[in-house]
Amino acid sequence: MKIVLLACLTVIALTMTACQQTSQAQRTYEDVQTGIAFQYPSKIILAEEPGQILLQHGIPLVHPDPCDFKGDSPALTQLTDFRVTMKVYSFDLAGTVAATQHSSFLQDYFPDNKFKLSEGYIREYTQGSLQGHEVTQGVEGCGYFLYYFPLEPNKTLVVKRSFITELSPISSNKDEYMSLSGVIKPEEEIAIFEQILRDFDYRKP
Repeated sequence: MKIVLLACLTVIALTMTACQQTSQAQRTYEDVQTGIAFQYPSKIILAEEPGQILLQHGIPLVHPDPCDFKGDSPALTQLTDFRVTMKVYSFDLAGTVAATQHSSFLQDYFPDNKFKLSEGYIREYTQGSLQGHEVTQGVEGCGYFLYYFPLEPNKTLVVKRSFITELSPISSNKDEYMSLSGVIKPEEEIAIFEQILRDFDYRKP
């Protein structure tokens, strides 16, 4: 435990904003600037992008883009079977929704600064200490889920979880892709995602 703590202090002293620790098959991510921390499986790759965190896993595979509706996109070189981003907005829930949604959404599904529940589209969503809403946004099996979790009056966590179209029922190659070595299957993808949220911790920076 002391070794882990010293490692984190060393990272902070070097002006890096976060530290990652490895314990068996799990890693821990901590960001001292945003105050967030969570655990994730070691096979998931974490990258810090401008303003957000990316969690991703994939296996090499040249295959057609299932979301290329025009038919002119180049072939994909990786089957991404897990992709999640996290971003903390310095706004309340209303400001965050306004920053991430179109005006038509605000009018139809966020009247009076509250989500309007809609079956198959918007629902209440809770995992661990995180309580908020899930918004499903996509077409023909392509898209993503957006999760809004207020952390404090002027801080909101937005989590974006991409659809894995290749492994969905609409994919004609689903069985072939599901049999590939190392692929994260849909039930495992959901389990990993939910576990990350259950382990999520926020401490006001």
